[in-house]
Amino acid sequence: MNGNSFAEKLRGLGSYGLVFTKHAELRLLQRQVAKELVISHVRRPDSLKLVEKLPAEKGDEKYKLWFVPSKRIAYIYVIVINHSQQRIVIKTVIKQRLVWQKKVERHVK
Repeated sequence: MNGNSFAEKLRGLGSYGLVFTKHAELRLLQRQVAKELVISHVRRPDSLKLVEKLPAEKGDEKYKLWFVPSKRIAYIYVIVINHSQQRIVIKTVIKQRLVWQKKVERHVK
């Protein structure tokens, strides 16, 4: 799914609360990602590049989001949108250095 169309959807959910699971809180610490950065990405999804819809429980929408604010780093979040409770739940946070990924891809070819 294109990140631009989903970014508009996220902007429309600006009144929804953001909740972090215990797992996401742990990953923030382990991967040295500021909570404010995640909130900023979700609230202002300008650097959203790719969206993958995942299976979710009834009444929820679950997505894997790739934010790429620069050429060197990407942030991947798994979120659940719950419309009945008007909240967005951050399930996990991943920080990926793209420089290493490109080096590995070159050696595989």
